[in-house]
Amino acid sequence: MWLHADVSSAAAEIFAASVALNEFLHLAYVTDEMGFDFPQPILLQVDNSTAIHFSKGSTRRSKLRHIDARQEWVCALRDENIVKLVKVDTKENQADLNSKFLDV
Repeated sequence: MWLHADVSSAAAEIFAASVALNEFLHLAYVTDEMGFDFPQPILLQVDNSTAIHFSKGSTRRSKLRHIDARQEWVCALRDENIVKLVKVDTKENQADLNSKFLDV
């Protein structure tokens, strides 16, 4: 997978979701080898609605046309048996703790 800087917050969120999914899949493989179950589909929380629509393949016309939908990471991100992207409100997104100014 090739990661690159992007000016679109949606594209950045989609790439971040794919990286997180790769990490979760690695944990799933290790957990399976240990004889334990790993819950699937993986519920991945994101605060960008465009990333959710992208994962569902419902963005027909967008500025994301530079992302090749045939790449394996896109196929994995769109496979509802593997992962489901779930909307989380920005104010409740713990991942933003070190990157945004949040209320106490």
